[in-house]
Amino acid sequence: MTDRRVLEAIVEFWAEHGYSPSLREIGKAVGRAPSVVSRHLAYLRNKGLIAYDDGITRSIRVLRQEAQDVR
Repeated sequence: MTDRRVLEAIVEFWAEHGYSPSLREIGKAVGRAPSVVSRHLAYLRNKGLIAYDDGITRSIRVLRQEAQDVR
């Protein structure tokens, strides 16, 4: 699984539902446990592709246009 697949899952979920996915929903989409997804989210956050508020569910935001165009 790549960070790109996690990012794709976020973008796809936003497009379908209009709000951010939970760790479990991302995990289900990519076939991984929420703890693994959490590490990928931290990496994507450090790269400046996403932002989220620690401790607040469904707060993931895609920041950069190239991340939004991942599909």
